Amino acid sequence: MRKTGNYSDVALIVILLVIMNFLAPSSVKAEEKYDIAVIKGRVMDPLTRTDVTANVGIKDGKIAAIVPAQQELRGEVVIDASGLVVAPGFINMHSHGSGVGRGSVFAVLDGITTDITGNCGDSGAIPVELAERILGSANPIEAWFSKLEQKGLLKNLASYAGHNTLRAKVGLDALTPANEGQRAKMIEMLRQDMKAGAIGISFGPFYGPGATFEEMVALGKEAALMGGSAATHIRHSDPMRGLKAIEEAINTARKADIPLIISHMGPVYGPTQSGAALEMLQEAREQGFRIATTCHPYDSFQVMMLSPIFDTPLETLFKVFPGMKISDLLNPAEIKSGEKVLMKAGDRYESNEQFNDIRRRAKAGEIPDPAVIGLNLYKHYKTFVTL
Repeated sequence: MRKTGNYSDVALIVILLVIMNFLAPSSVKAEEKYDIAVIKGRVMDPLTRTDVTANVGIKDGKIAAIVPAQQELRGEVVIDASGLVVAPGFINMHSHGSGVGRGSVFAVLDGITTDITGNCGDSGAIPVELAERILGSANPIEAWFSKLEQKGLLKNLASYAGHNTLRAKVGLDALTPANEGQRAKMIEMLRQDMKAGAIGISFGPFYGPGATFEEMVALGKEAALMGGSAATHIRHSDPMRGLKAIEEAINTARKADIPLIISHMGPVYGPTQSGAALEMLQEAREQGFRIATTCHPYDSFQVMMLSPIFDTPLETLFKVFPGMKISDLLNPAEIKSGEKVLMKAGDRYESNEQFNDIRRRAKAGEIPDPAVIGLNLYKHYKTFVTL
């Protein structure tokens, strides 16, 4: 995992980048002076359930002392953290960020100091203007890391190598399974990506349904041999097929013998199936497999319009999510064809025909692939259960 510093000094939360040990607060000599003294802050550590007002001394980049707030602590630099929280930096396990830009500033202000990106089968959040050159390079991850390091990151960043990015590199579209030669090329590219710093492989059969179980196992085995882990956006995220997709993900991890994070556990499986999904994960863990999940606590989603999910006709999708209608699909950014504005940011789609026309233009390359936000998912799941 590559790390780059340059943290924002405007953060409202004071970040400590190592895990705190509160079990035995240090005794401090009156004459001792630390490099940094963080005083009068609300010191919190979820791991030990610590929540106290205290002073923290930092020396040589490490926490050297934690004492009660009333005990004096001297430092070359003194930070008064009164009214603020002093805590370990938080790790965002599922990101599509690049460590630069306004989104990263907001993340640091929220206390996030490490992003795990490259999820859902995509290698990192490659900027549009660099995508063609990077994907055309011999090693997309290495080229992307180099660009980010030149720019300077606001927080630590780790990235998976994305399966769908590898598939695109060997000339596959989203719907076509890899042949033996293409699979071998992807395995070699995965090796190179991991040597360049990737932490493993992310799968995204939801976005690239042509990826077969055997293909994912082969790449998972290679990542495991190199000490990596895996993450997956499962093949189906709806109440009708969600459990089957979780079963496929668990079996992929079993056969490849690789630690796995299943993304987006939550309302996507519907209230009637979330319990069953968690039981499947628990059973795998009890059998000794390192499998965990992240939580999807919100009732909306965002996806690119050219995602294979929309290869399914809208009429069919709306049957999967009963109650969902075209106006639940929102356009988050202006869509233009030449000088003509096709949709403004925040517009909702008014008809299936309008949606299909925009998608046709994107497929033809007339406009960049636009994002789509789907709203009110949980409402529709409740409708599903009622029916």
